[in-house]
Amino acid sequence: MSSKRRVAPTHQIISDFRESNQRISIAGSWHLERALLQILVASHAHSGSRAFHGKRYVDTTENDIVQALGYDLQTERRMRQNWINAVQRYADAALEGNAPPFAVDIDTGLPLFGIGLFRWLRVNPAEVLTGLLLGGMRDLPEYRKRAQDRYDITIGYGRTHPVCLDRMAAVGLDAGRLAHEDNEDRIAEFIKEGIIVPDTSPVGGEVQTLYVRYRVGPGASDDCAILAVGKLFGLGAAVGCFLADAVDTLEKFVTEHNDWDAVIADRIRQHP
Repeated sequence: MSSKRRVAPTHQIISDFRESNQRISIAGSWHLERALLQILVASHAHSGSRAFHGKRYVDTTENDIVQALGYDLQTERRMRQNWINAVQRYADAALEGNAPPFAVDIDTGLPLFGIGLFRWLRVNPAEVLTGLLLGGMRDLPEYRKRAQDRYDITIGYGRTHPVCLDRMAAVGLDAGRLAHEDNEDRIAEFIKEGIIVPDTSPVGGEVQTLYVRYRVGPGASDDCAILAVGKLFGLGAAVGCFLADAVDTLEKFVTEHNDWDAVIADRIRQHP
């Protein structure tokens, strides 16, 4: 059974973006603020809040948001990818003992993600690596499963996949069901049906990065994770965990699909 994707109307996307921009100020560059507002508008569309007046548009992607706002899709994707690449460069430099005591782009000297605080906040690069490692691994299903078993709790878990929107709609699914239902036992089926496509697939058009929930649960607070890592391992570790969370937030609309915070964490983990 096929169904039409539920995507928010352009005028409501624009209205919500403008309202959000008036209400919210981000301690970073306008480019970062714009990217975060785009993510926020997508969230509002999914939940039917703010300018969407209770009507839920669960299939609205960040691609739809950027397109509705009139920004160039590839430019926005490249910008976010470049921010993530800068975090990777900092991690690589820290692993070699060459990173500065500030969270900045190794190539340009500019603060990571355009966050001005990082210009003067002195950190220990080794601690930053600890935070990037812990922050990048904490969302992985295999680690969440182990935490659930060890502490006898329910967290829930999932991961992002490149999804063919046409195939998703053709079988009567929507992005809301992928994001909020138990789907772990159906992943193989989704792959066979061409709904989930290979991780190496180019993203854009009808293939978009979506979150697919494997097991339902209350989740775990990213903010609390940053505080806990900082308490246990130092300020630099808190900054590293924050950077991992920022990567995780922005990686759903980039030029190359990947679980980038986990990629960075794995590079750190495997370094001799």
